[in-house]
Amino acid sequence: ANILLRVGPRKAFTIASALIVVGGLVSLTDAFPLIFFIRFVLGLGGALMVVLLSGIVARILTGRALQVANGVNSVAFNTGLAVALTFGMRMNENPTFAVILAASLSLALLVLWLVVSRLGLRGMAAAKAVDTSYTMRHGFREWFNWVFALAYTGLLSYYIVAFTFMDPGTIRWVVYAGVVGALAGTLVSARVPD
Repeated sequence: ANILLRVGPRKAFTIASALIVVGGLVSLTDAFPLIFFIRFVLGLGGALMVVLLSGIVARILTGRALQVANGVNSVAFNTGLAVALTFGMRMNENPTFAVILAASLSLALLVLWLVVSRLGLRGMAAAKAVDTSYTMRHGFREWFNWVFALAYTGLLSYYIVAFTFMDPGTIRWVVYAGVVGALAGTLVSARVPD
């Protein structure tokens, strides 16, 4: 979030996207320290993107459009898992191709972002005034932040347990159910005023 405030939404999201594209370099090495570092960079890019996307969307959209966009963002993780689990088994013989394909798609999305953000975020870069009266201490005092964080932590814990102990066939159906559930939640939230 501090990166978003310091460099602005366009540059911050570009940095996050570029870090994800760097993940494609993992297909060029067998050395564990390099694989670990590249995977860390990829994970950092993904984590930044998750945090940044909500802030960027909240500055562009309002009302029901914002609710729908947040719902679509929340289903993106499950959708990516569903695609990987569905088509990844077919690319088992050539994992290098799968990694390069994912990095290429990420690069295409980065280029698309650079074009679209130049058109849609012109006025946002000028808004440099940062409200410093709201601190982390204020955030820790808000009930919603705790409920949201604990609910999301439960979801992540469930996925870690599922991916550790369930067989791949069952995991795939759990992920598909997550996609359907998130889409259903998005549709319901678009019809609820609060």
